[in-house]
Amino acid sequence: MVITSTGYLKLPTPIDANDAATKGYVDAAGGGDATLANQESMMGTGFVKDTDSLKNIRANLAALATSISNEHSQILSELQKLVGYSSTLTYPGATHTGNNCLAQTGGSIYTSSSGTLCKITGTNVSCPSGWTQADYWQAYSTIGWGNNINGDTCYHYADTGPISFANTVANNYEPGFGDSTYYHQGCSQIPSCSSTWCYYDGNNMHVYNSVSLSLNPTTNRTAIGCK
Repeated sequence: MVITSTGYLKLPTPIDANDAATKGYVDAAGGGDATLANQESMMGTGFVKDTDSLKNIRANLAALATSISNEHSQILSELQKLVGYSSTLTYPGATHTGNNCLAQTGGSIYTSSSGTLCKITGTNVSCPSGWTQADYWQAYSTIGWGNNINGDTCYHYADTGPISFANTVANNYEPGFGDSTYYHQGCSQIPSCSSTWCYYDGNNMHVYNSVSLSLNPTTNRTAIGCK
């Protein structure tokens, strides 16, 4: 111990391993992130630059932990996919596995609100042998089949269907059989034209006895959901 000029007791700079040291000396000599020399006095040599501080090392360790966590999540995700592929698709009534789906040309696993199904893409595509369509899941490049894609003269029965992949029926309407002919009569003048197919040929209105309807045609279908 020494007495300073102001009359205070003070510990001198320690020079021996058994000497006591003040907090200020410890902070200056090795505490915190102050200097490269201080860091090396605490942790040994190996620092490349002043920014290789304990604070930066701690931040890098935290970033590494986050990276490891992300990689772990990715591995779990891939594992779950592999397990899922060997399981039966979950769409109601499905009898095939995800792997069965991926083995099909253009096949991919599609998750709908009702469960997983096999989405198969192609040209004029249908479900493979042994598979059935999952409800009405499908998509078309063009809507309209046959000679009457826009319906009859009275603007009824236009063909309909989904362009984007959806659980939607595709309807192909055509005139039925037999017709009655009305000379120079319009749609509003023939009550039955509101419920059946009517066609005006320029002189006469032809009123058919029925309307032909076919569902979900293969032509122009670019995707279909199978189970």
